[in-house]
Amino acid sequence: MKANILKLMISEPEKSVKKSIAVFIGTIIKYEMSSGTWPQLLHFLQNSMTSSNTNEKELGFYTCCILLETTPISFLPHANSFTLLFNATINSLTDKSCPVAFFAILCLTFLAPIVKGNKELTKVYCEGVPNVLEVIKCLSNRRPDRAVEALDFLFVIC
Repeated sequence: MKANILKLMISEPEKSVKKSIAVFIGTIIKYEMSSGTWPQLLHFLQNSMTSSNTNEKELGFYTCCILLETTPISFLPHANSFTLLFNATINSLTDKSCPVAFFAILCLTFLAPIVKGNKELTKVYCEGVPNVLEVIKCLSNRRPDRAVEALDFLFVIC
C-alpha cells in the first residue's frame, strides 16, 4: 500500500485529492518514519523537492510541509539536511512569492521546535532570515494571507 500511495499522489490531477493523500501519508508516517520502514518516502521527498519541474517541486514541499506539521519529531534524524535544503531552495528561487517559497518557510517553521538547542542549525536558521523576510515581503503583494501565515516563522524562532 505504501508504495502505491506515493504513485497515486504523483499521478492524481486534483490538488484537493493530492492534499488529502498527503494528510493520509502524514498519519502513516507517525508510525513508520521512526522505524525506518518507509525509505521510499524520503526518496520521494528528496527527488521531488530537488526536481527542476515546478509542479513536482511544489508537490514535494507541500507534502513535506504536511508531514512536518503532523509529526516533526520523525524528521529529527534528517533535520540538518532538510534545513539546508529548505534554506537553499528559498535562496535560489527567482520568484519569491511562488508556492514553493511559501511551503519551504512553513517547513522551516514546523521543523524549528525540534531543532532548538542545536547551535549549528540555529545558525542556519538565522542566516536564512533575510531570505525569509524577502519572501514574506513578496507574498504580501501577491498573497497577503500566505504572508501572514509565513510570519509564524519569526515567532517560532524568536
